[in-house]
Amino acid sequence: MHSATDIRKRPSQERSRQRVGKILEVAAERISEVGADQLKMSDIAKLAGVPIGSIYQYFPNKSSIIRSLAESHLEQLREVVLENLATVKEAPDGDDVAAIQLMSNRIIDTYYSFYLNEPAFSALWGGIQADAMLTELEVKDTQETADILHEILKPIFPPMSEARGHALTLVICNQIGATLRFALQLGEEQGQELVEMLKEQIGRVARSYIEERSAP
Repeated sequence: MHSATDIRKRPSQERSRQRVGKILEVAAERISEVGADQLKMSDIAKLAGVPIGSIYQYFPNKSSIIRSLAESHLEQLREVVLENLATVKEAPDGDDVAAIQLMSNRIIDTYYSFYLNEPAFSALWGGIQADAMLTELEVKDTQETADILHEILKPIFPPMSEARGHALTLVICNQIGATLRFALQLGEEQGQELVEMLKEQIGRVARSYIEERSAP
């Protein structure tokens, strides 16, 4: 079943893929300039140098373009997160809190850097609460990132239950997303300060879970 925000036609030829890529590139630039609310199909057509009919050939409406951009951004971000987590040095043996802190810090730094370097990404996700479609995608991304983090940290969770260990990674990933979106609304210095406070907060959350796990 297809929703009204699905891409209408998947480009199969190289020329068509290039055209769709150009449409999305222009849309991303326009969103970074005026925001998603002010994005217009006619502006995209003009700036991309394509007939507006060509845009509707692939995208039934503005929402389908926004969804395609959001999904593309999240896919890129997840790849970067996986690459960065793979390079994290191991925490000291037996220091479960340090292990969680190392992984969560790397996710925070990766997400924040991506937000700062992709203006359209920031513009899209800054107003996520007002868009049900983006909220749905964000929830899915949070769950998938939590799954990744849980698999990496699973060896240190026993005797914590599987459900409780996964709950911890969900708390961490949700807190990261919400706080970083707010940090983007602040100035650079204040935003960075908030990021550092977030790292400290996650360390405290992890410690409370670990200590509770270890309690008799």
